[in-house]
Amino acid sequence: HRDLHSFPTRRSSDLAPRTDLDIIFDNSTVDPGNYMFEKMFSGGYFGGLCLTVLKAAGREGVLTEETGERLSGLNNLSTNEVNEFVINPFSETNLLCGLIRDKKDKDNCSEIVNSLIGRAAKLVAANLAAVILHSGKGMSENRPVLITVEGTTFNKMYNLQKEFKGYFDNYLSGQRKRYVEFAGVPQSGLVGAALAALIL
Repeated sequence: HRDLHSFPTRRSSDLAPRTDLDIIFDNSTVDPGNYMFEKMFSGGYFGGLCLTVLKAAGREGVLTEETGERLSGLNNLSTNEVNEFVINPFSETNLLCGLIRDKKDKDNCSEIVNSLIGRAAKLVAANLAAVILHSGKGMSENRPVLITVEGTTFNKMYNLQKEFKGYFDNYLSGQRKRYVEFAGVPQSGLVGAALAALIL
């Protein structure tokens, strides 16, 4: 594992190397070259990223030709539609379910989306852990770091919180042990899925 202490001083492109599909997706957005790290997990981009990866799976023969053709004609996919699909791949009302009719294709697409959710959880966990470690706070149980969590994607995306907690606890274990508390912020105006507010 990399030394998380070094993360905040490095460029986001160095912290989370992008795949070819990340770059293809970035170039398809209205602001290519900007927010490259956020485009790998943020709710505002996650649906589009999933669609890019699913289309590539169709082109590369991971999916049936029929499913690949249907996905290739889809221009937009929301994060909510992706989440609904992975929760219930056999829903009669979900957009992706209507396009992906083959059971094996549904299984493969679910696996692809779940892997992207897992990667998102790892990126968010590493980012927040890096901030905490860099701050030098949270060394005492009586003076923990408070992390306020806000955002539909973080709170409702299938398996995201569970996977996030696993990675986060692992990053802040052993010699990197820090004391942290989480607090929900309903109906807040916070931007992003999670912000760290350091208790002084």
